[in-house]
Amino acid sequence: MLSAARVLAAGTARFAYKQLLPVLQSDVHWSVVQAGALYSAFAAGCLIGTMLTPQLEKVFGTKQCVVGSLLVTGVAFAAILLLQNFPGILMLWFLTSLANGPLFICGSHWVIKAGYSVRTPNTRYKNCRCL
Repeated sequence: MLSAARVLAAGTARFAYKQLLPVLQSDVHWSVVQAGALYSAFAAGCLIGTMLTPQLEKVFGTKQCVVGSLLVTGVAFAAILLLQNFPGILMLWFLTSLANGPLFICGSHWVIKAGYSVRTPNTRYKNCRCL
């Protein structure tokens, strides 16, 4: 699940837009301004989501933050496919990136906690019970 979170955070939501931009411009007839607005909304969502991550992690915990962010990112990204209007796509793209920041950071924290609890000074490897 952690590797899926990293792929979704760093791969699908972040880099899919760059690959799809020429297709979107030709098929949907978006202007460069609209494409720039989408990228700006994504950057703003990542920035805000990243800044909110410490508070979200304190309230919900690391595991719930990862799972919730995965769900929001996946649902919002899938909902983008159903919309035809630009303002709706812009809003969902912002929501996708807003959930992307906590997913990336909390997923990293989860991996660090898991790795730290596996190794103890007296034993080599134990079952990880960090979650």
